Amino acid sequence: MIRSFIISINNRRVNLEMAISNNDYYKILVQIAKKQGISRPFWNSTLFGVKLELKALPKYLSKGERIYSLVPCKYKGRKALAVVTDLRVLVLNRGLLGDFGNTQREDVYYNNVAGGNPHGSLISSYSISVPGTGNDFEIDGLWLNDAKTFDQTFSQARRDFLSGVKKEKEAPKPESKPEDDHSETIDQIRTILELRQNGDITLEEFQELVEDVIN
Repeated sequence: MIRSFIISINNRRVNLEMAISNNDYYKILVQIAKKQGISRPFWNSTLFGVKLELKALPKYLSKGERIYSLVPCKYKGRKALAVVTDLRVLVLNRGLLGDFGNTQREDVYYNNVAGGNPHGSLISSYSISVPGTGNDFEIDGLWLNDAKTFDQTFSQARRDFLSGVKKEKEAPKPESKPEDDHSETIDQIRTILELRQNGDITLEEFQELVEDVIN
């Protein structure tokens, strides 16, 4: 399946595409979650965690949509995964049967919200104010640092959205310098993507090589 990656090179976002399996994409999401530092125990298990939701997440994301954080939570009494992206907050529950069960999904877009507030201490809830609906959007079951992570990334993503980052990303690029000075770097990254696509390097080697090229 073709996946889209946005890589930052000298403050310029470059969109690259490659064929990557769902399993490799799932591994990338797990690494994002580990780096973020999730507090909830057994978060990557099927029964108690959000493994099914992580595996299913790619098909619910738009092309080029950027993830700010992945937070296990509860929504309407069911375990769920809250995903903060550059466009919205997506809450996903796949039940215990995955494709054969009842998927629950909710989206809250930043242009429809007025802000958010955490409640609680050890295990918290978070409400997002949605004017005009008569109801706030609320998730709960946030463990320890997960509530802080959600609050910080939600606030940052919403600020970025409102400050026009999304519009800038979609705006036509001004006529400029020919295929600029990053062309060699982009070619190197594409070569690394081809090596990964052909199975010549592991996922970990792919990530290390891309990081070396960018840095």
